[in-house]
Amino acid sequence: MSTVVDIVNRQEEFAITAEAEDSLRSAALAALAAGDWRGPAELSLCLMDDAAMADLNRRYRGIDGPTDVLAFPQPGPAPPEEPPHLGDVAVGVQRAAAQGTSLEEEMMQLVIHGVLHLLGFDHEDEAGAGAMQERERLARSAAASSP
Repeated sequence: MSTVVDIVNRQEEFAITAEAEDSLRSAALAALAAGDWRGPAELSLCLMDDAAMADLNRRYRGIDGPTDVLAFPQPGPAPPEEPPHLGDVAVGVQRAAAQGTSLEEEMMQLVIHGVLHLLGFDHEDEAGAGAMQERERLARSAAASSP
């Protein structure tokens, strides 16, 4: 079994090419490796517009307005014959376009950040933030060097 990264594009403002999807998959796989994930897994990347991100942010975090990335870890173990579904990462494509050097690079960074959250990393305190930043750096480096 291998790792499966599903991409669901639920926004229409920005065209997402097959090459960009490949880059996002590479970023997710690099984040898994940087987060010390070993073995097969499944996860989903959901590309969303500001309205959808604002709705998720309000429903799950109680915060009004859109955000750039949200991670929804999958609770509980997977059936023994299936790879674990780690969860879903929602990426705000409009937010990414507004804050990055390029849309693809910014989405890759957000995917890395979200996947590390799926693995349990956080930035709630200084130690956690430092560890997460180091894992993000490793994943960015690996994703940049992948074909």
